[in-house]
Amino acid sequence: MSGLPQLDSLPRLDALDAAGWRACLREWLHSLPEGWRLPIAEYVMFGEAPPRQLRAALGNNFAQVVVMAENEDLPKLRNLACLLANACPAEAWGSPEAVDRWIAGGGVVGHAAADAGFTLASVGAGVADERRAA
Repeated sequence: MSGLPQLDSLPRLDALDAAGWRACLREWLHSLPEGWRLPIAEYVMFGEAPPRQLRAALGNNFAQVVVMAENEDLPKLRNLACLLANACPAEAWGSPEAVDRWIAGGGVVGHAAADAGFTLASVGAGVADERRAA
């Protein structure tokens, strides 16, 4: 696992301002296998349905995730668990029903539009702009 950030030392994202949140999230995402980065970001931000393996992780079925993982990705599963526990909104994961609700709600952007009190509303617009520019 050399070269990966020490995820335990990263701050919880709810303790950061919007710019710090985006920078920290970028570091968390880069600790994941490349094929997981865009799908997890699109799921969190826009509620796009993730591939089966990520959906299993989001639904808290890590046994299924391990079975489907490529050998080289197995050491990075801890990073995925850390990302979910520390960087994803609690409403976005934890059970298959939570995943379905998050998708139906449109992710951070959809929740921010529906609820002005949603805590990540200031983050969604910046990440959406970065995604369009990429």
